[in-house]
Amino acid sequence: MLHPLTVMVLLCAGVLIIGATLRSFADSYTVTASVQAPLPKKAAVIMHPLTLLHVSTDAVTVQGSCPDQSYVEVTNGTQLSGVSQCTDQTFQVQTSLSSGANQIDAQVYSLTDEAGPTGTPVTVYYDQTTPTPVSTVTNTVPPTTPVESAIVTMGVSSVDTSGIKSGSTITTSTNPTVIGWAPPWSIVTVLFHSDPLTCTTQADAKGQWTCTLDQTLPAGVHHVYVSATTTTGTTLNFPMFQITASTSVPSLLQKSNDTPMHIQADYHYRVYVGSQAVTLALGLNGGTAPYSVDTNWGDGTTTTMTPTNPGSFSTSHSYAASTNADKNYTILVHVTDARGFSSYVQLSAVVRGAGIALVPNTSTFDQYVANIQHWLWLIWPTYAVVVLMAIGYYLGEREEYQHLMQKKRMRTAGKTR
Repeated sequence: MLHPLTVMVLLCAGVLIIGATLRSFADSYTVTASVQAPLPKKAAVIMHPLTLLHVSTDAVTVQGSCPDQSYVEVTNGTQLSGVSQCTDQTFQVQTSLSSGANQIDAQVYSLTDEAGPTGTPVTVYYDQTTPTPVSTVTNTVPPTTPVESAIVTMGVSSVDTSGIKSGSTITTSTNPTVIGWAPPWSIVTVLFHSDPLTCTTQADAKGQWTCTLDQTLPAGVHHVYVSATTTTGTTLNFPMFQITASTSVPSLLQKSNDTPMHIQADYHYRVYVGSQAVTLALGLNGGTAPYSVDTNWGDGTTTTMTPTNPGSFSTSHSYAASTNADKNYTILVHVTDARGFSSYVQLSAVVRGAGIALVPNTSTFDQYVANIQHWLWLIWPTYAVVVLMAIGYYLGEREEYQHLMQKKRMRTAGKTR
């Protein structure tokens, strides 16, 4: 007969293998639930940047207001630029820009992906210019109006590649680039007469600004007026100066014929639990291969990929369970192509707090499961063969035992006669 110890070993092994298999299947299931959320009653409002603003960088931070219990998708034309959860009734998305005009829109959604009221888009111009150092020529134009304090806090250093000099007329291109300084974050307006044409931009955190006129000036002499409106509402004026626009002077404004590089992404609101993988399905088109993709997951972790061709790709990351309430992580994907051009897309991940999150168990059985999960495809056939061999051995032993017992009965019956 089959030894009892063998039966016990097979039963114990079966229990462990079945437990590991069930745990493996359980780990592979993702439960997604949708709870009805209130539809936003107010539209998302873009407060920065201002419409018709000219900028000299390939990215801008879009900020604005939105209702709580919602999220905002920011688009540049038809391309998704980023997603931001509405926190304290505000949103913020870093958006990459293409050369020329960019139509930036912000659409608010409920937490069940239902669109709320439509907002008003803004148009931002990216003046992609040939890099040129800011002139260090000090303005010596004597003030003809009471603007002594304005000269100290704002000014024009150069137009195209020529520095401003007192009493002189600068020869420029018909798309002049004006460079100067102003109080940080001031809105700067450059007015060209007598057409007139206007260029508007914003000073950066250091007070520097650049504005390239995207419309073409007629050849000839033009008067230029520069003013800056500070964050406190104060208007500063720079004394008028003259330029001579000439078609023989090359413009710093680049007319790029290259296909713009874009990252494609799709977003739906979802709450993850601790240790559950967050996978981003992304697409890449335009630009010049190879690419470098840096993903900042918002928890201090950054991953890098190097796709050699445009197309679809994915990247994933697991967050630790939050010890408090749900936590929002801002994910920023930054792609750089072989020529150094960049593109951004901002996404969001909400990770459930520890009160509900599934926290990994570090028990001995879980460690055992983790060790053998990858070998289940080999363990199950082996176990089945061993069980069949044991059953075969049992049946053979049983048949042999019955044969011996039959012989014994026959001998006993013979002696009785």
